[in-house]
Order: sequence, then structure tokens, then C-alpha cells
Amino acid sequence: MSDTMDSMLAALGQAGYSPREDGGLMAELAAYDAVLAPLLQAADHVLQGLFIETADATQLEKWEKLFCPQLPDTTVEKRRSMLLHRCRVTQDDISHDPLAEHLPAACLWGDIFEQPDGSLLVLAAELFGVTREQATWFLNAYLPAHMAYTLEIAAG
Repeated sequence: MSDTMDSMLAALGQAGYSPREDGGLMAELAAYDAVLAPLLQAADHVLQGLFIETADATQLEKWEKLFCPQLPDTTVEKRRSMLLHRCRVTQDDISHDPLAEHLPAACLWGDIFEQPDGSLLVLAAELFGVTREQATWFLNAYLPAHMAYTLEIAAG
């Protein structure tokens, strides 16, 4: 039995009706269910697509077009992580901890180290399905413009 049918039966039960399994009311409810259940599933799919956390792979592509002219070729989980971190980056994230925490926004996992000359070393443990050039592009878009950095990819 579908959620729609369960909801309709619960509403009838609260109103004091208890339709028989072989009665005409059950046939009518089944007809309503045949129309309403797919509509509610479609509405739920649209609702899930409104949030990065619940969007499926196809819906994530729409989010990525907003945030990534260069789309990474990686798993749905890593794409979702990249998008969520991009949405969390603020103009106040200019110290080590926030910058390091949001490295997935640049399609990589790793850490940031300050060099003696004041520049940053971004040590990437893993790239999210992007090339070094794409990771550099994402870092340029993500890191504050005044911060010079070098990207190194850990051997592994």
C-alpha cells in the first residue's frame, strides 16, 4: 500500500469511516491513489533537488552549473561535498582553519601550510576528479586574491 493510500485511509479513519476491503470506496481510493502517488513522488523529487544534501546526481548537475564552469569527474559524494563547502565559504574565511576546512570547495582534500615567505603551500592529498590545472583554477576562485600559494599534490 502506498503512502498516499495510507494517508487517505488514516484521514477516513479519523472521520469515523472504515471502508471495506471489497467496497466501492476502496476502489475509488485506489483510483485516486493511482493519480496522486506519482504526483507526490514527482513533487518529492523536486523538493529533494532544492537542497544539495538531498539532490540526486542529475539534480547536482544543476547546482554545479551555478558554481563550477569546470565540472569535476568524480563521485556524487565528492561533488556534493565540493558544492556544500562552496556554499559555506564566506569573506571572513581568511585564516588557516576555515581555509583548510573548506579545501573541498576547490575540489581537493588536503591541508594548508604557511611558508616562511608568507605564501601558502596547499598540499593536496586527493583531487576530486579534476586535473592539476582545474584544481588551480578552483583555488584561484576560492582563496583570497591577495594570498600567494603553491599547489603540491601528495604522491600516493
